[in-house]
Amino acid sequence: MLQSMKISFPTRDNETIVGHFGHMTSFLVVNIDDGAETARESLDMTGMPACGDEQQSRPDYVVGVAKDFDVVIANGIGAPLVQKMQMAGVEVVLTSNQSISEALAAYLAGTLTNEANLAHAPHH
Repeated sequence: MLQSMKISFPTRDNETIVGHFGHMTSFLVVNIDDGAETARESLDMTGMPACGDEQQSRPDYVVGVAKDFDVVIANGIGAPLVQKMQMAGVEVVLTSNQSISEALAAYLAGTLTNEANLAHAPHH
């Protein structure tokens, strides 16, 4: 049976994972079929609401986009956003590795360790 999944990375350059989730300009979305990468797509996130936007909160906007992913691999991220994504069915893996290629390879090999301590309080 073939397994398809979408793994995403918050980024500014499509090569490195941004150190602070709120500073990303895009998600790099990697499609995986049967354990192998089949496609990459950069999803523009510059339209995210500003912090304190009255119309839609930034976390709700991000979760609305991320709910289409199976996995989000990130560096620093707010703990409430991690919880919201998990409640939407998205696996969140936190890593100090900033290389998308290295983090992806480690995740696919089953060796990427979730560094839960990288989740932080909101508005830090």
